[in-house]
Amino acid sequence: MSFSQIPWFFLCGGLTAVGLIGSWFALRRRGPRAAARWLAWSLLPIALYLIGILQVLWRFGVAIGDFFGGLAFSPKVWSGVVLVGISLVLFVVTGGLRGRARRKRGKAEPDSQPPATRALGAVPPAAASAGMASRPKAAPVPAKRKGATADDEDFGEVAAILKRHGIS
Repeated sequence: MSFSQIPWFFLCGGLTAVGLIGSWFALRRRGPRAAARWLAWSLLPIALYLIGILQVLWRFGVAIGDFFGGLAFSPKVWSGVVLVGISLVLFVVTGGLRGRARRKRGKAEPDSQPPATRALGAVPPAAASAGMASRPKAAPVPAKRKGATADDEDFGEVAAILKRHGIS
């Protein structure tokens, strides 16, 4: 059945009429707010017909139906679906491996600078002696106390940063 074979005006007009009757009952039973909502929904079918968008929606529906119809019965399309699946699995696996390699590298090569000084842009001593330092050096971070936790060390670095900027 094609688009032109369906009496769209009568179909949309009938849906609008049913919606208007429903909005009248909604007004009687649930009040004006519910009636206004029913009225809004009931005006949509005839408005879509008058705008001419029903034909666009019809073509869209036919295209989607043809796509899925071709998907179900085409070995070529199914081989493409399998390749997309393999590609997604490879993305997920390699993303996990990349994160694992970063963690291993971080444990094997501890950086000589604490994270707070790296974030402020302090230059390592080798780069500073080569004349590449454009920012002032960061103040040294206080030494670790016995029994200090990792949180204490982080707060110590933050306190040193604040002190260096004149915030106490």
